[in-house]
Amino acid sequence: MCNIKKESGYTLVELMIALLVGCILIMGISLAYSSIKSLILSSKNLENAQEVLRFIAQTFTRSLKQTQGGVIVTIDQITIPQSAN
Repeated sequence: MCNIKKESGYTLVELMIALLVGCILIMGISLAYSSIKSLILSSKNLENAQEVLRFIAQTFTRSLKQTQGGVIVTIDQITIPQSAN
């Protein structure tokens, strides 16, 4: 009778399953990375828009504080006299 030695190591099926699991993990990680990258870009765009609005509000407020009183309204324009600074 022939003695069959059991060799240590992994079978082809085990290696293929490990490869499949690894591929699924890599796909999940790359999907999470792209989602986070998109979220960060959106957040930066929102932050930039808020900064622009803040600047406009400050400029408009400063301009209104420099007015000399009344507002002149005609049919085709609105004039706000200001003191020169």
